[in-house]
Amino acid sequence: MLTDLQVDCPPELLAPTSFNSTLAVGVLHAARRGTANLWIVINIVKGRVVSLTGMLGEDEIVPDTISALNPDVVAVADRIVWRMLHAGDRDSFYKNLEAGEVKISGDFRFFGRYTMLLIEITERAELWGKIDRIVAQIIEANKPTDNA
Repeated sequence: MLTDLQVDCPPELLAPTSFNSTLAVGVLHAARRGTANLWIVINIVKGRVVSLTGMLGEDEIVPDTISALNPDVVAVADRIVWRMLHAGDRDSFYKNLEAGEVKISGDFRFFGRYTMLLIEITERAELWGKIDRIVAQIIEANKPTDNA
């Protein structure tokens, strides 16, 4: 189940108002303890981020819940690779991208055309510095409630 993420993300991007997209990002080995992988969905409508949702999964394949949304691009990499963007090390990130450490699926032309914008979205939301907080938020939101 997707959880609304309480992450500050400036809604205005340097994107044309005609830019509409659903992006999915997989962060493998996101949890410091355990094997959970984090899946984040970013919805952009008319050049604005309208929602950030996420879920945890054990498998390294895209969960059916996310596949059903038909994202334009799915990018999956290990937590360490995504954290390079948080550290401001774009050169190392791009080297990992070229080396195939970031698995991309979906519309490759779209990804090629909007790579810089997609990276800017994740940087402006500071997603890579908030991975632990996001994982904890999803775990808390999905705890069973005691109706006793």
